[in-house]
Amino acid sequence: MELAETEMPAAKRNRHTSDHIVLNVGCEKFETTLDTLNNFPESLFNSLASGRHRLHREDDGSIFFDLSPRYFYNIIQYLRNGIRCISLPQSEEARDELLLEANYYSLNCLAARLHKFKLLDSQGSSFTKTDTGSA
Repeated sequence: MELAETEMPAAKRNRHTSDHIVLNVGCEKFETTLDTLNNFPESLFNSLASGRHRLHREDDGSIFFDLSPRYFYNIIQYLRNGIRCISLPQSEEARDELLLEANYYSLNCLAARLHKFKLLDSQGSSFTKTDTGSA
């Protein structure tokens, strides 16, 4: 199945070399590239990587986010690979928490997918591993 243009990271469409960057999320560090942060133009990460916002860097050069790192792995995987390549949490509560983070980071396609699950949850639908993208 082919990904819609909005669900496919820009870096998957146009790869080129990039610089590494360290994000400190709730005191847990995640290393990625500027290309990865630029994958979704509407996102907070794109704003940070583009230089539109002045960044305060920690002494070690990382960018600090005062947020829980609990679901940030999912966020990074989404930035790297798009919606169809991440495993969504199985529990409704966890998907709700990831939805809040997707909204915070302005990851609109991910937030829309999670919102769809939320609507299905409210109707009492059950999910399988296939529904959430898990193996």
